[in-house]
Amino acid sequence: MRIDFTEIFLAVLSLISVLITTLVVPVLKEQLGESRYERAAHLAAIAVAASERKINGPSADKKEAVIAFLKSHGISLGEDDLDTIIESAVCYLHGRKKE
Repeated sequence: MRIDFTEIFLAVLSLISVLITTLVVPVLKEQLGESRYERAAHLAAIAVAASERKINGPSADKKEAVIAFLKSHGISLGEDDLDTIIESAVCYLHGRKKE
């Protein structure tokens, strides 16, 4: 009997996306202020999409490129906040790819 982990992976990814959206994003918006958060999220989405297309290496290389891009555009957040914004952009991008 073979187990298809694709459905389990998609369910976990959906759950993570929901948790990020409902729990973490409002806290970041409160800490950063609405306009700073929107700018950081917008730039992260652009950087994630670009790194997905341009970099064929491991995800750590892509993440480093995204962080470098954000820092070059004046986004100076803590590592945890950067991780959250990047993960949110990745979940959004992968959700849009399925459509």
